[in-house]
Amino acid sequence: MDTINYEHPPVFDVLGSKDPYILIRKLFIDYGYTRVVKLFTKICFIFHSAAFLMQIYFIIDNFTWDLLTEYGSITSIQAFLLANMFFSMVVEGDVKTILGQHFNKLWSIDSAGQKGRRIITERSKAIKRFNYVILAYFLFSFVVIWPEFGDHKELFFAKIAFEAYLGLWAKIPCAVFLLTLPVLAYGSFQLCYTLVYSILHMQIQIFLISEHISQISADYDEVDEWAKIHDLNYQETMYKRLRCCIKHHIALKRILRNILQRVKSTMITLIFLGAICFICLLSYIFNIGENASNILKMRLICLISCAQIVSCIYCAAGQLLIHETGCIHMVLMNSPWYIWNIKNRKALLIFMSNCLEPIKFSLAGITLNHELIPI
Repeated sequence: MDTINYEHPPVFDVLGSKDPYILIRKLFIDYGYTRVVKLFTKICFIFHSAAFLMQIYFIIDNFTWDLLTEYGSITSIQAFLLANMFFSMVVEGDVKTILGQHFNKLWSIDSAGQKGRRIITERSKAIKRFNYVILAYFLFSFVVIWPEFGDHKELFFAKIAFEAYLGLWAKIPCAVFLLTLPVLAYGSFQLCYTLVYSILHMQIQIFLISEHISQISADYDEVDEWAKIHDLNYQETMYKRLRCCIKHHIALKRILRNILQRVKSTMITLIFLGAICFICLLSYIFNIGENASNILKMRLICLISCAQIVSCIYCAAGQLLIHETGCIHMVLMNSPWYIWNIKNRKALLIFMSNCLEPIKFSLAGITLNHELIPI
């Protein structure tokens, strides 16, 4: 049985190699916020914003309901991606603050012993394999969108706007537009994965608290229960360990509240834009019907499935957090409270009351859980 240090649990090293989700951190945080990548991202954002404004001007200048119906959905999706990219750049300071100030207070995955570390490692490997599949599918979707497989005028309105206003020079911005699409996609996914990275680490911390509680009296297993009842040293030790777990549980709630406060306005805007995109895309699909080419149908399937995958990633991460919180309550109920003194039982009741409402990621009345997963 591993001995757990309740007095001074090992602290999580943010920059260390023991991070179970180091792939997400390296790809979307460490690499994503380097000086070179930030500069290139800003240039691409400016270019795609200019292209977006040119498309809006073309729609206004040549307004017809057919034109709005045909390209309104694609334009709204582009606005959603640009908003994601913009907010990814805006929250950089908040991300660094959260990682620097709050994540240094988290427990290490070694704090609950080898068994807890093994469970966390197995879960992180499953999530890593899932991320590899998702990234491969995103790459496949980009390949399908590439113009070598068919004219992309049906899907991307920018080419029509470029040709209308730039004439022979339109080939250059069209090429730049296509070549920088991966950067636009990366910038839009960066915020999603940064948020998911935080949620996954909150889930790990909840699991570690459960492991600490389940082993709270493991080093006293050989002592008779009657002796424990009258052992003042045992009762005081249990109180200190309970207090340690309660303190960390409250700290996690504060961290999550801080994260929610920082991204609240951002997520409300993105939820609003996402709803508009969904409505516009459904309208577009119903209008084109059987007239759409096979390559356009495949491209639309790729776009819709990518959006569904991102939504499922958000919801699955939130559901994991809710599930682990429920596990804490069950572990507390199974603790040896019947041999604890009144002081320890009061601490246990306070802890249980704090766990009645699960720690969840909720914004604007919308909670990230399995019920929100789109079908």
